[in-house]
Amino acid sequence: MEWSINFCDYSMLKLVLQSVHKPDLLPQRTQVLRMNYAWQAVLPPFRLSYAQGHMHRIIFPDDEDLPTQAHRAEPDVRMLINLMRFFKAQSRKQHLGR
Repeated sequence: MEWSINFCDYSMLKLVLQSVHKPDLLPQRTQVLRMNYAWQAVLPPFRLSYAQGHMHRIIFPDDEDLPTQAHRAEPDVRMLINLMRFFKAQSRKQHLGR
């Protein structure tokens, strides 16, 4: 996922992963941009974007309206919350072996 310049997305994701006892799933903050560039270098033919709006469209294809409002405070926060709830639920399922 692409991160904002001030890492507020990273901080929110860190809190969510800590709440489900999976902090090791998040790379160190100093490594985030390096990893993002590595993924882009390895997967250029796929043109897959890890931007929040694009990820939201992939995971929530029925919610067509919210991603079109990306880069505004409220829609960005709502998308981030939706994504974090999704990943938290997936993490819990894996933790419980479901």
